[in-house]
Amino acid sequence: MNAAADPADVYDLFMREQAPKSRDQRRWTPADGPMPALYVSHGSPALFEDALWMSELFGWSQSLPKPTAILIVSAHWESAPLSLSASGPNTPLVYDFGGFARRYFQMTYETPDASRLASRVAATMPDSEPVYQHVSRGLDHGAWVPLKTMYPYGGIPVLQMSL
Repeated sequence: MNAAADPADVYDLFMREQAPKSRDQRRWTPADGPMPALYVSHGSPALFEDALWMSELFGWSQSLPKPTAILIVSAHWESAPLSLSASGPNTPLVYDFGGFARRYFQMTYETPDASRLASRVAATMPDSEPVYQHVSRGLDHGAWVPLKTMYPYGGIPVLQMSL
């Protein structure tokens, strides 16, 4: 990637130079076998200013088939009972941070409806483990920052689950 004039411009360079490659990413099919579970570190808006981090995370995501849905289990969100984020289309983002450039508070991430995923996750839990569906809770920055780098154009149903 070329050098950015301002650290906050690194994401713009990423979107111009690397992100378009994701449009041709092959989608997962059952013939691929199970998708791996990935451990991805908590995302901070400051990571949008780290070209190496974005390049490596994007490269990793591009080395796999594009998932049909994503469940994020986040230690950033602890709740009892176990809780699921909003599952409707265009899940809102939670801007639970401070001291960053204004542009990070205006970012969005397009998600299709994830209600099928929410039903599937809730159905796998034991009857003794209640699952609460937050209809308005969005994806926190620990989830959406890595997603905007891994799958910059969205288009994948995403659900976040508390611990």
